[in-house]
Amino acid sequence: MHGMTKKLLVGAGLVWLALGAAGCSKDGDVASPATELAEGSVVTGTIVDAIEASRYSGVEAPTRRAVSAPLTGGFARAPGRAGGVIASLTRESAAPTRSFQVTDRLGRAHSVEVRLERGAIGSIRHEMDGQLLLDINYAWQSRGRGAVLAERVLRLYHRGDLVVTQRRTFEDALIAATSRASGMSLAALGRGIMAVFAPQPLEAQSLRCLDRFVIYALAAGALSLAVDAFVVAPSPATYAALSAAIAAWNVALDNWLMCEFPAEM
Repeated sequence: MHGMTKKLLVGAGLVWLALGAAGCSKDGDVASPATELAEGSVVTGTIVDAIEASRYSGVEAPTRRAVSAPLTGGFARAPGRAGGVIASLTRESAAPTRSFQVTDRLGRAHSVEVRLERGAIGSIRHEMDGQLLLDINYAWQSRGRGAVLAERVLRLYHRGDLVVTQRRTFEDALIAATSRASGMSLAALGRGIMAVFAPQPLEAQSLRCLDRFVIYALAAGALSLAVDAFVVAPSPATYAALSAAIAAWNVALDNWLMCEFPAEM
């Protein structure tokens, strides 16, 4: 299992590097203040992460990260190991609730329900082998055809008991419009082609994103093991392992959601 987790961390890191490189601004782009999101907008602000853990007093103090990310393919994703989608265009025609199931390589059954609210991800509930593993609630600030993250609350459970809460807020959000000649990325162009030629968009989208969902399920499984170890023996070592598992899971979550719920261009 340790080898699988290591491969997951390496793989997620490589995907993040690829996305970061693809999203970098080109020389010559000019930014100006804006109030509404659009493809090519640059979103800046401060991500604040605070963690609460029951029966453990050694959690780190809230961390603050100043970030800047271009909105590419309908999403603005903060760079860095912790990552995180901080803004996205809305999905007005998407189904409000969708469910996903998969059984991972260890035989664990994952069931995930995603709810959309006003075209943005509203909440996620993930059960593993019939028990609640985690839930997430999002709050967004509407900005024209898009939304900027205000808060995301992640709760981790062990046998039905709440163990860890991570509260992420995005403060001092600013939007700048760029004068790039064409804001549509290759990924967005690919999604546009799929939207035109795919006879059953939802089914085709799910199949196209199945590999990312499987990786997400593996990351969630690794996160579950880290939660188990932390509950059995809370210590700086198991807390550090839990923090690393949350970071890897967060990368896998973003990769899957950005594929499964493409924003409308």
